[in-house]
Amino acid sequence: MAEVAAKVTCRIMGEDYVIRAKAPTEYVLALAAKVDECMRRAVEADPRLSPRQAAVLAALNFAHERQRAVERQSKLISVIESM
Repeated sequence: MAEVAAKVTCRIMGEDYVIRAKAPTEYVLALAAKVDECMRRAVEADPRLSPRQAAVLAALNFAHERQRAVERQSKLISVIESM
């Protein structure tokens, strides 16, 4: 039987978002908290940023973190395969 997506209400930068996800509620809330934290840090660094600009900067930050993780994983796989 297919897993049913649940609705999770998350608050990011003072706005409520209803997220439909198959992941556990706690996981979705933790992700939303990370997004909120990253956006708030951007706005603290430059209060002139709009929420949209802060969201773009947060997305770029997450993309950068993901790319670094992919590169580290690739290096680790190479090391393991060379053993």
